[in-house]
Amino acid sequence: ITERDGFHFHYGRFVQFPSREYLFASQDPVGNAGILGNPNLEPETTISYEFGVRRQLSDRLYVDATVFFKDIFGLVGTEPLEAENETEDNPFSSTSYVNKDYGSVRGFELSLDKKFANYWQGGVSYTLSRATGSSSDVNQGAVVQAEGLDREPIREVPLNWDRTHVVNAHVNFADPGIWGVAVDFNVGSGVPVTPRRLGQRTTRAEDINTIRLPRSMSLNFRGNKQYSLYGQEFRLFLEGRNVLDRKNVATHRPYIWPTPDHEYYREYYTEFGELGGAYNLADTIGATEDLLAARNHARVYSEPRVFRVGVQYEW
Repeated sequence: ITERDGFHFHYGRFVQFPSREYLFASQDPVGNAGILGNPNLEPETTISYEFGVRRQLSDRLYVDATVFFKDIFGLVGTEPLEAENETEDNPFSSTSYVNKDYGSVRGFELSLDKKFANYWQGGVSYTLSRATGSSSDVNQGAVVQAEGLDREPIREVPLNWDRTHVVNAHVNFADPGIWGVAVDFNVGSGVPVTPRRLGQRTTRAEDINTIRLPRSMSLNFRGNKQYSLYGQEFRLFLEGRNVLDRKNVATHRPYIWPTPDHEYYREYYTEFGELGGAYNLADTIGATEDLLAARNHARVYSEPRVFRVGVQYEW
């Protein structure tokens, strides 16, 4: 241990009360799609801890390595209500919110940072993590009850927000009070999704989050120049978002209204393994059998390349 090293450790225990929606949802199974609120829900508990070491490589250059863990208990889920002395499943029973789900996150982060000097500063970080749990959907039990899922998983599965690899980088160039340019770049693994085939009514528990969307990538920048006019200061700025014009997937099943009449147009992850939905050539050329062709859908993807220019004035 030298004057250039520092160790850090954190332990936290956090309590979060459930959403009021789950506490006070309608007690009428007809008016609330069969899911009843539960005012007796317990708070969700998260135990988070991490430890790492920070090393000063030079007067302005630092490297940090951190290992982190997070355990989450008492997450809200759903399960059918059973009457006393009932000996067999009742397919018409109502469903209620209960504390039943759990999750865990663990990972490692390595970062390198440079303090501002000689008109610039920057940093880069890499995160390797894994987020798994019993369910990503609070309504999973209700889906099982409605036969949209054959059963609940018997093991932890990747959660919807799990990203295995994430890299973030930023660099800022500036002459404070005169001009500045900031650039940031990030790339990450695709999140997991559950494959669905056209016409499929019931999903198998073994298929939950077994494939992943394409990785996301984004490059953004913002530059500004400061001026003075009649004793007032203002800035001219130029901003660019998604400069690489990357087609980053926002969701593989976007909300559409009105709902399309045919199931082919409601599927956004096609049997071809491509995002964007599909149309059936049997509908357009009178083919005698189903012949699907992939198509792109703007709702699937996030914002394309955008540039903005403007004037910023503060008072």
